[in-house]
Amino acid sequence: ANNTMVPAILLQPFAENAVIHGLQSKPENRRLIIDILKESTGIKVIIEDNGIGRDAAKKIAKTKNGKGSKMIQERLKILQEKQGEKYSLEIIDLSGEKAGTRVEIFIPEEK
Repeated sequence: ANNTMVPAILLQPFAENAVIHGLQSKPENRRLIIDILKESTGIKVIIEDNGIGRDAAKKIAKTKNGKGSKMIQERLKILQEKQGEKYSLEIIDLSGEKAGTRVEIFIPEEK
């Protein structure tokens, strides 16, 4: 069985953003889920919150989004160059009753 390491430098910023920007401003029923799923060629890490959503968080913070995302993209690029494998990142704005944000990171299996 192959072991695939989950780099903390990829998880920490999204978990932190979920708490600070998404959940902190929500009065009750706050939830943060971190799920790690095995896939055929690696693992998928899902970080999901039921916070206020990125648009509302931007209005409260009155800052432009992107600095943290750019930093993560740079980290993924470094990991890809180092390991020669394809990582992927998707940020999804959730809508409806639970609202919030879902981040999906694919980490290829180490060879």
